[in-house]
Amino acid sequence: MAWQHEKARENLLAGIYALGNGALNAAANRLYYSLYHIAWFELENSGLRPWHFHRDATQSWRHETLRGNASLVARHLAKSADRRLLVTWMRLIQALQSERIKADYFPSSASRAILERHLPLLQALVTRECA
Repeated sequence: MAWQHEKARENLLAGIYALGNGALNAAANRLYYSLYHIAWFELENSGLRPWHFHRDATQSWRHETLRGNASLVARHLAKSADRRLLVTWMRLIQALQSERIKADYFPSSASRAILERHLPLLQALVTRECA
């Protein structure tokens, strides 16, 4: 198992635990990072590297790259050109990143409803990649 898979799985478990215990901001943070590590893995397995997007990037992916290239990332996560799947993945990326930003940088809390709505898809993705 690649290290990104292990981090994705660990963050998913921590996010589920936090969500179940009402720690919405912690849940948003951990669930987003679960997605971030799986996306990193998928992009690199496709031969893409951070410096393909940013001249000064080194080894890690920038968060704005993930969001700004949501359709590209979605294509690699979905492993399909099906437009409906791509839209679903793009919504997952955008929703989890927005909730993480809200949780980390704003007075309002992350939305339980949004996190719960996107959790099954994230679980399926992490389980698929970590199996």
